[in-house]
Amino acid sequence: MPTNYTEIFFVRPEKLKRYKGALTEAKKQSLKIALGEMDDLGRHLVKELQTNAPTQKGEFASGFTYRVKKTGADVGSLYVNWYPKDRPKNLLEWITFGTGIHGPRKRRIVPKAVYANEKRVAAGKKPKAIPANKPKFLQWQNPTTGQWYRKKSVAGMRPNRFVFSVWLKAQDRIAAIYQNIGKLVADRILEKSNRL
Repeated sequence: MPTNYTEIFFVRPEKLKRYKGALTEAKKQSLKIALGEMDDLGRHLVKELQTNAPTQKGEFASGFTYRVKKTGADVGSLYVNWYPKDRPKNLLEWITFGTGIHGPRKRRIVPKAVYANEKRVAAGKKPKAIPANKPKFLQWQNPTTGQWYRKKSVAGMRPNRFVFSVWLKAQDRIAAIYQNIGKLVADRILEKSNRL
């Protein structure tokens, strides 16, 4: 698994310490159910993130992943991450919080260095030096029309809070996981007390 990722969500049902020793089987069953429900939740969250992502197809949307891990005797965790996959590692942050005048710095984006479209140089020869007085500019190509744009500065992109909206929509499902675990443990307590 790649180590360069951005953790987006982290869900961990509370430890069931108050039932320590007395309800070992209930804890095992509740953790098994919780892990299964968290797996379903992880699959749902990734699907929603991919659907609501600003670029729904391609490497950005496919970078969302999840994993469910048993992190203790009575604890499980759900991790939802985004892996850059040959994209800038700050891309998710830029899309979520905006850039330029719309971002945290509230100023236009200007290039810091001169980038020249140099031709490939034959082996053993030095490339031509870029003049110091050459104007700085940003350049990009429209992927649909193929037209090239060249600007001295750009305003940036507006924030897209799709991650937060997906997380807020999932709160009911997360609450249901806690409810189901609590119901299972309560049922086991009643079963045990009826046997005594």
